Amino acid sequence: MDEPERFQKLSDHKAFSTEFGYRTIWPAVWNRYYVKPEMKWNIPKFMFKKLKYRETVSLGIGLYFTDNSNEDNRLEIRPYQGYLLDWPDWERFRLRHNLRLEERFDINSKNWETTFGMRLRYQLDVTFKLQGDIVPEARGIYIPMSAELFWNLIGVKQFNDVFRTKQR
Repeated sequence: MDEPERFQKLSDHKAFSTEFGYRTIWPAVWNRYYVKPEMKWNIPKFMFKKLKYRETVSLGIGLYFTDNSNEDNRLEIRPYQGYLLDWPDWERFRLRHNLRLEERFDINSKNWETTFGMRLRYQLDVTFKLQGDIVPEARGIYIPMSAELFWNLIGVKQFNDVFRTKQR
């Protein structure tokens, strides 16, 4: 469980991914299409070498097109920089702290008016790893949960989330 399957390992310390996706809300208020290429680098341990943890820095860009039902469509270009820390990372339990700074260029596709936004986001992932001690078939099964907080340093027209949770 070192790196999500979507990352292509380029070396011992580098990985690359591109995520494509679609989101919607019901009833049909908007449809969102996106692509997010991202590069990650594992940082070598220079302190606390006996502790089991992992640090990673990332750079990426998100391209989002939102097809709105009741207002103008929007194109968002979102470059970002991130820091990820897996600690503690024990045999049965892991906390993943993910901090990211995002610059947001929000473009109205009707008149090409652009607004600039910036936000800080923090995601906490909790993963319980079942090791098959009680039920041997449970080896390799894990239960992930996450919560995400958003701080708008400069808000944009749409999608200014404050808090989000999910069970993956």
